[in-house]
Amino acid sequence: MKLDIQRLLQNSIVIKHLLPLVLLFVTFLTSCKEPGLSGLLDVFYKREKVLYLTTMGPVSPEKVKDAARVIEKFYGFRVKNIGGNKLPEEAYCSGRKRYVALRVLDHLKGMDPGDLFHYNYKVLALTEKDIETEDGNVHWGVMGLAFLGGDEGIVSGFRMKARFRKVVLHEVGHMLGVDHCSFEVTACFMNDAKGKGTIVDRTKFYLCDGCRDNMSF
Repeated sequence: MKLDIQRLLQNSIVIKHLLPLVLLFVTFLTSCKEPGLSGLLDVFYKREKVLYLTTMGPVSPEKVKDAARVIEKFYGFRVKNIGGNKLPEEAYCSGRKRYVALRVLDHLKGMDPGDLFHYNYKVLALTEKDIETEDGNVHWGVMGLAFLGGDEGIVSGFRMKARFRKVVLHEVGHMLGVDHCSFEVTACFMNDAKGKGTIVDRTKFYLCDGCRDNMSF
């Protein structure tokens, strides 16, 4: 078989130019969790769905185990405890003595607790410190915060005791793309609490069919 030197040289030049692009694309995949790219990684690597639990400040081991147990039992995917982290100083509002939940979520975005090639993951932080949300110049305390389809969420035990597990399920529901319940099902834990614990008390460990249909990971 005759060796075509010219063709080999041409191929080597093409490879030389393509290799940096391939490496750049792989680096981009491993450092980004955009929905489209996440779906591609799920297809190619058959990634396991995992929710990572982290604590921010002192939280009892029993409460962490309780949160992991209720998430696994209700949603069916694995929960891994990745230990404790400090609440970011830049999230603290000294005037109101509360942490701004949105800033905590921004801080969580910088965490890289798992291998993107093996896990499609979300991160939920548990804290006993008081947290708040805001709308312009209006601020109010909340029990938790997460965005629809987001990869980060936080739940605070500061304003609740028996409501803790429902709020955990509620915020994870938001992370799975479920909005506040609009189907007038009082028992559904995705009802908007509007800052009132009594509304949470009326709900059950129940996700209505309408909300369940909107769930995705």
